[in-house]
Amino acid sequence: GLHKHLRFANRKAVGAGDAAAGLTLSSNAKPPSPKTDQERQDIAAALRNNKNLNNVLDLTEDRIKQVVDIAWMEPVRSGAEVIKQGDTKADYFYVVQEGSFKIIQDRAHENPGADACLGDGKGSDAMTIGPGGSFGELALLYNAPRAATIKATSTSILWVMDRTSFKKVLMKSTADQVDAYTSYLDQVEIFNALSNSEKKAVAESLEERHFSMDEHLFQQGERGDTFFILCDGDVSITKDGKVLTKLTASGSRGTVRFFGERALLSNEPRAATVTVTSATAKMLALDRDSFNLLLGPLQDIIDNGGSDGRRNSFAQGAQGTQPDERREKVFKQDLQRVGVLGFGGVGAVELWEHREDGKVYALKGISKGYVTAAGMEEAVMKERNIMFMVRSPFIVRLYETYNGSQTLYFLLEAALGGDFGDCGVS
Repeated sequence: GLHKHLRFANRKAVGAGDAAAGLTLSSNAKPPSPKTDQERQDIAAALRNNKNLNNVLDLTEDRIKQVVDIAWMEPVRSGAEVIKQGDTKADYFYVVQEGSFKIIQDRAHENPGADACLGDGKGSDAMTIGPGGSFGELALLYNAPRAATIKATSTSILWVMDRTSFKKVLMKSTADQVDAYTSYLDQVEIFNALSNSEKKAVAESLEERHFSMDEHLFQQGERGDTFFILCDGDVSITKDGKVLTKLTASGSRGTVRFFGERALLSNEPRAATVTVTSATAKMLALDRDSFNLLLGPLQDIIDNGGSDGRRNSFAQGAQGTQPDERREKVFKQDLQRVGVLGFGGVGAVELWEHREDGKVYALKGISKGYVTAAGMEEAVMKERNIMFMVRSPFIVRLYETYNGSQTLYFLLEAALGGDFGDCGVS
């Protein structure tokens, strides 16, 4: 049967630490501890050096500062187990201030879907973590079991951050950033045709880019497809070899500059060359293809009288977000649960089997309470609508959605090829 061919990770309920050994962590976060300037720098450096966090998140300096603010100090006795392999109560991320820790991993019981990334700790041995190192970072993002046991080999000091506070920092930081970006777009004339919600959508799509002195953003005569906002730094605008003007922007003062906006309308050649003249420059960028995918052609929006006009292409796209009523429906009562595939930040993903034809699906549960508390209602609906529109062999398919008393469910194609991380070169 199906159960014999599937292997599920052993998710044992294990305590959050070894209290007898000297480390006790409550289920609730503790108040932030006072920090010296050097300690703040050490924690910030550990966050910047943690590749796993930086691969997933855009850790700006402002976000790092806010994350440092929430950390509290925990003394650890030698021999204490801070993390135990297989523990499903994975709520904390740790930065080593003093001491050393040993990584102990039982490969026979390793959970390939667990938090297998243990930071960039410094030490004489690849299996130790010393001052400046960090571990447990995936606990800040996902509710996944621990991949290894972390044991103190000397009396140590840790800085601790919890997932709930970390996510609050990210949400507030993201909301503030989007509001700031939207205010920038209010100053660009060609965006006057957009509604406030459309400008917000554009703001969420802006990509941060960094340039160095003498780099060209674009050159005169080349075909343009990208709009730029200069947030910090200086640039010169040159035409036919002559400097026409110089622009300066400062994020701290709220002064920004714009150029290349006509690239969102057409593929016409650039009228001038833009070159960075400061040591560094921070830009926000959006290309025409991304804008068109988001809202449709900007020229059509302008021609149709802005957001109050009838935009047929957008309306047709919106109609396509509903599931095809002619499809063969999959009813939840016809499915039976097989086991747990993994845990995400907002719920579990389980494997379910159809009672009659034996087809398997992944059932993703999303907590309604979390969605409401985090203000994610619109994001969840967008995810549903986009997934119903997409039909590609390279993208997991959405078959149905179900509404429970406390949970929303997405019935998805089951991708049982294993963990991508297991495919690396050994």
